[in-house]
Amino acid sequence: MTKRFRLVAVGVGAALALGGCGSSGSGGESSKGHSASASVSSTRRSPDASITHAEAASITRAYEKQNNIAISKALNKPYDAKAWQTVDSGPILAADAYDTRAASLKKSKQPTSAGPEKAPRVLSAFGSPTHSSDGREPWTLVIAHRDGSKAPDASVAGAFVYVKGPTGWRMDAQMGGVTLKTLPHEVQTTPSLTAAQRQAAANAVPVVVDAVATGTMSHVANPAPLKAFRTAVRADGSKGYLVGADCRPWGTKEGTDVATATVVGTDALRLTRVGAQTLAVLNLDCRLDTYSQDGGQVQIPRDVARVEGDDGKAKDSVVRRASLMVLMSIPDKGKPKIIGSDGTYLIPTKH
Repeated sequence: MTKRFRLVAVGVGAALALGGCGSSGSGGESSKGHSASASVSSTRRSPDASITHAEAASITRAYEKQNNIAISKALNKPYDAKAWQTVDSGPILAADAYDTRAASLKKSKQPTSAGPEKAPRVLSAFGSPTHSSDGREPWTLVIAHRDGSKAPDASVAGAFVYVKGPTGWRMDAQMGGVTLKTLPHEVQTTPSLTAAQRQAAANAVPVVVDAVATGTMSHVANPAPLKAFRTAVRADGSKGYLVGADCRPWGTKEGTDVATATVVGTDALRLTRVGAQTLAVLNLDCRLDTYSQDGGQVQIPRDVARVEGDDGKAKDSVVRRASLMVLMSIPDKGKPKIIGSDGTYLIPTKH
């Protein structure tokens, strides 16, 4: 992903350049890709068996191949955004739309090249290619170094979420810079969640949303990835901005009460049981209301304004939109632990 979190504050100071998708989370490796209709054999598979490293690598290899086809169609002429629809979903698909619009407006004479097709170096994998703990379609979380080699910092890696659909596997979320020691150990089976475990997962969602909105992190463990997102979008009050981050579960309308919204069993929350805890991927859609702390005006850079449908003029406030993808572990009792997060600016929804 190439988008940048940035604003220009009139009367506050210099242009603000904020981290893009990879650096809005906890840093480290994060490169966007897209999934494919990889074939994963279920021969002699136990009904609740977890995904193997070989199966995860097969999914990711096919993913890279189909992603490169989508890149050639969507980021170059004819700038066909529909090319992403067979390989992506959720926040990743929404980010694709931003990329395609930006490319079509820029009309670079230098073609956008495809990414590498090297086999991924899978470090760990969770979930199953044939079923899911939450009763939805199969999905898997792959922890890997995407270019097939060791990252400069061997203690971190990328986390990539693939969801199995009617036409194959799609990329649904990704988190960069995941610290490996914060992950649970892999398990041999992925049992179904109990009612209590599903409720614990549902209860974690408003806790995360409140932490992002208020900056109060006392109800989550390892809050650094959420703090990094707040810094990236300036919700922490830095650089002269006042930014209200109003996040809601992916796929819900603005104004949704996150405390009562149904999230388990939806595209906003993917769950898989791992030993004595539940691994969760939470996708959020965030409205960012941005003001200047000194009462001045704010202005989006012209190139970004064109992509986001803004007039590019200085104004009292600017409304932007961003995704936030959160990887966390949820114990049956106690605080949810944030393992990683990532996000990127998106094309705002029309009001």
